Amino acid sequence: EEEEEEEASTTGEPQQQDGDVTISEIDKTAMEAKDAFFACAIPKVVFKNATKNIPNNSEFRIKFLNICFLFSDLDTESLKDLIYDSLLNDFPTDADSRYMWSVRPLDQARSKSSSVADMENALRECFTRFDQALTSLPSEQMFDRYIRFLSDQIGRYESGTVPSFLQEQHEQICERAHSATAASAFAYTDWINSLLRTGKPDAAINVSEWAVTNLPNNGQLWSLRVELLAKDIALKPLTNITDMEKSRRELAKTTLAALRHVPRSESSQLRFTLLGLLNQIPSEDDRIESLFKDSIQNDITAKETFKVLFIDWALIKHGISKARVVYQTVLQMLPVSVDIFSHCIAVERSQTVINMDLTRSLFERALMAHGVTDTSLWLEYIHFEKDQKQFDRCQNIYFRATKQLKDATEFMKGYDLQQEMLA
Repeated sequence: EEEEEEEASTTGEPQQQDGDVTISEIDKTAMEAKDAFFACAIPKVVFKNATKNIPNNSEFRIKFLNICFLFSDLDTESLKDLIYDSLLNDFPTDADSRYMWSVRPLDQARSKSSSVADMENALRECFTRFDQALTSLPSEQMFDRYIRFLSDQIGRYESGTVPSFLQEQHEQICERAHSATAASAFAYTDWINSLLRTGKPDAAINVSEWAVTNLPNNGQLWSLRVELLAKDIALKPLTNITDMEKSRRELAKTTLAALRHVPRSESSQLRFTLLGLLNQIPSEDDRIESLFKDSIQNDITAKETFKVLFIDWALIKHGISKARVVYQTVLQMLPVSVDIFSHCIAVERSQTVINMDLTRSLFERALMAHGVTDTSLWLEYIHFEKDQKQFDRCQNIYFRATKQLKDATEFMKGYDLQQEMLA
């Protein structure tokens, strides 16, 4: 023993005493502690204490659950069960909590080496849970989560290989949401896209009609419906002229209905799309013009939108001569807003060769109607004349503005700013 101790001391290696712990034993103990931590005494204590302190926070529980999924190599099933049960019992009317509980069977199947049959059975169990959730919580949010779940599962398959039971379930739940008046824009859009994918364009058109009827202020749904009708005209072989005319009228009518329902402030892209579609409809000019006039006269909430679009349609479809006829008609429909005058002026200024007399006459008519209160028209008029290098006219307009405006303070500030920007 003395020789061994002496040898160890000469090599510089530490001597192991009775009761010392080796490195391998430390590693083993650490792993055991790690396993104990996630299997799951300490996390359970943490979770239970947290739910006592914040009992009404479902978001915390869902985040805690998602952390468990990060440790797929460890057995956290008992902890997950605890969290799932707490979500179901404590938050039965929370859509996110019911969603997490509903997809539990599929999560369990994926954590194992499950067969195709096992995965399909797990999906069916998810359907059962979702149906139970919808029975007690038939809300738009719950339907959205169910439809999104189904759509995500369909997306996992190659085209043409989606199981029929999954596709049928998706369509049934979409229809159920519609019947319950709980279908969102997402639900309708997803439903329509699903019908198109499975070769059911006529059904998609029908659904699009339901969509815009139930959600009339949604520009995306109107765009989708109009595009479906346009494609139907282009692709479906119509056997006689009567059918063709009927389809075109329906497209024109739907386009204008879309413009009527969607607020102008929220529909710039929609208006651009629909205006383009209107211009592609042949042999319907009289019909479209009649619809525009009818909408302007009878639709109080959207008449300004229709006036602008009527002018734009005439300009794009027939050129400046027709646009002038239309805007002169529009300007006779009193009262005329500043926006309408400005749009007519913008149409004239957009021409390669500007008709100076017409443009100036539009400015003067606008100032007769709004020159006492509106500073923007005066500033726009001055800017226009400066572009033409008519500086004497600019001075005259400036002098008139300071005399005619009820309060010229804002005008003078705007003029000074305009001068700085043009300097």
